[in-house]
Amino acid sequence: MYEGETGERGFLAIQNISKGDVLLRVPLRLAFTDFADDEESDRLMYEGAPWSVCLSAKLLRAMSAGSTSPFWPYTQVLPKLVPAPMETLSWEQMQEIQYQPGKEALDKYNWLLADAYSSCSAEALGGKGDEKPSEEMFQWAMSVVHSRTFGNAAPGGGVGVRMLVPLVDMFNHGGDETESGMLNDPSHIPSDNVRWDVVQSGDDWEMVVTATTDVEPGYQLLLCYGARSNDDFFLHYGFVPEANPHESVVLFNDLEEALDWHHATFAAEMPEEDAVKRYTRALGAAMPQQEGALAELSKALGSRPEQKQEKQLVLSAGGRIDGALMTAFTMVNTERNELAEAATQVLEISADAAVLTGADARHAEEAVVQRCLGMLRAMPTTLLQDAAVLWADCKARGDEEGPYRYLSLIHHYRQALQDVDEVAAQAGALPIEAFALQLVKSMTGAGEDQGLLSGPMKSVVQYRIAKKMVLSDAVATILNAAKAERQSG
Repeated sequence: MYEGETGERGFLAIQNISKGDVLLRVPLRLAFTDFADDEESDRLMYEGAPWSVCLSAKLLRAMSAGSTSPFWPYTQVLPKLVPAPMETLSWEQMQEIQYQPGKEALDKYNWLLADAYSSCSAEALGGKGDEKPSEEMFQWAMSVVHSRTFGNAAPGGGVGVRMLVPLVDMFNHGGDETESGMLNDPSHIPSDNVRWDVVQSGDDWEMVVTATTDVEPGYQLLLCYGARSNDDFFLHYGFVPEANPHESVVLFNDLEEALDWHHATFAAEMPEEDAVKRYTRALGAAMPQQEGALAELSKALGSRPEQKQEKQLVLSAGGRIDGALMTAFTMVNTERNELAEAATQVLEISADAAVLTGADARHAEEAVVQRCLGMLRAMPTTLLQDAAVLWADCKARGDEEGPYRYLSLIHHYRQALQDVDEVAAQAGALPIEAFALQLVKSMTGAGEDQGLLSGPMKSVVQYRIAKKMVLSDAVATILNAAKAERQSG
């Protein structure tokens, strides 16, 4: 095990490890657990308390018991600071996230913290008499729980038991990465090299960590935290995986919002009777598709209070658009002629890039392009500017690989966004490093010696640029497909 200068921890191989080697066994009697029939939590916690609040309260009670608690040694080695946004970012820095659903997720989590703290009794949180631990202490416990908890599958689907497991919670994350570093690359490479399983050993249960590949001395041992978008990693762990093929962007919170936006954007002048007919039909066609997807999600997650199923409509890396959204946007437009002119005006893109075919499915993609462009233009900085700032930061740190990665991003998106980004279009044949320097100056007024980003702010920029990559990839893919269709026709 190692601990870095800034407090990060992890495991390194100190000898050759073979695939299948068992590296660690931890009896689950040593773990903090949360489960549905926990009598102590049922007695102390308020009705409907989420699992994270129950487990955080249990952790605080153990800490309050001091050395008399069997968990005392474990509580003493927990990190003093979790680098999650709620712990490390000021309110002003949170605004730099730019991606509105991300800011809303932070607001929602902040509300959960305040509501849960006020709803918990002093006894539930391990307080002395009527005096609760501080709200900051509760926030720390919640950050620890969200960043270190394992969930074991229930027999009927979903999560049965959540656990804080000593030692195992010190493995760092390694997940799928795209081979090229571009989020729309279909070739993925797993970076994890160990896995965990819960197994029965006699009358006891253990968490067993096993190598999934050969590992040479000096390499870090990495455990996959799950195939998920960057939102969870950023919100609860404070880092952003590079080249995460599971990244996604929320386009709309639900179908009703999507269709309201579509009407306002493309059909505001449509007669009310026609609009009601078309949009009601579209909602009716898309709703069963979404409900089917939510049913599958519900089965996977289980039915505990904190596992509310979302109706958000997402765009995933690689240009994969939510099926229910595509159905709604296609069905609303079976007679499209009266919307064509509005689409041309709203998209605000060059004539060569305009996507105007008679196919209803193509109009659905047009609408997605418009939504993506609207979200990109609502953010104060561009993808190219963010990439340039990260390039300059890597150069200032003496990072050997980072500058190349971000220059590659700048080169790729300068080409891909020619039709929709004025700065990219004007760059012409400007050398890539000179272009990157120009972008940095446009944001900070400084050159490549702009200074280092703080750790938390670097994560903020990495988080928002990944969202912009997903949006930009979808725009470029749809426009290029439309251009190819016109040229072949």
